[in-house]
Amino acid sequence: MTLRSTEIHPLSSSSSSSSSSSSSSSSSSSSSSFCVLLSYISRPVVTRQQESLTVQRLFSSHVEPLRPAGLQQPVEDDGRDGKGDPQEAPWRAPSRGWDKMTMLQLFEKICWTSKVLHFAKLFVNVNVTSEPHEVSALWFLWYVKQCGGTMRIFSTTNGGQERKFVGGSSQISEFMADELGDLAKYLILATPPGLNMKMHFSPELPPLRNQLISRVPMGSF
Repeated sequence: MTLRSTEIHPLSSSSSSSSSSSSSSSSSSSSSSFCVLLSYISRPVVTRQQESLTVQRLFSSHVEPLRPAGLQQPVEDDGRDGKGDPQEAPWRAPSRGWDKMTMLQLFEKICWTSKVLHFAKLFVNVNVTSEPHEVSALWFLWYVKQCGGTMRIFSTTNGGQERKFVGGSSQISEFMADELGDLAKYLILATPPGLNMKMHFSPELPPLRNQLISRVPMGSF
């Protein structure tokens, strides 16, 4: 199977430069804590060290008053030596409280200003297309680590925003469908459960299955 149309190209740098100049001009009028958050969020919240959830402390002790702007609080490990639990087992994270709260509850604990809280909410909206109150804190922190940290998610160069498929990534599944045909013994839906409610099945899914799908938004497990 040849996917000639799926060649990938980096995004243009002109849009990046224009957005960076506009963001720098707007940040000058923002509160100091919001500026610090912008500075912090461009770096990884979590680093890969001995395959564990590890905090990368970005501020020295003399600027500790600015910590509310940082988002490292929820991913603090179980000691200053940087040893935590394996990333393959997020349920064994040092703080069991993460699994009992949403990201909104977590943000309300660590964000001291309305601007910081607003920016933190947008960070969840953009990356998992859900509202913070719908997302498990433990799951989201694990998700950020799997993506390589906030810098990797936001960055254009060597980041999550660097490349896109010409014509859209849906072409991959479309080309596969063309070659495989419409009939199969089994079907695996590798999509968020919530999106299944928008699909048409024949025969229809069992009522209990539909009820389950409607109650498992992204990040709920």
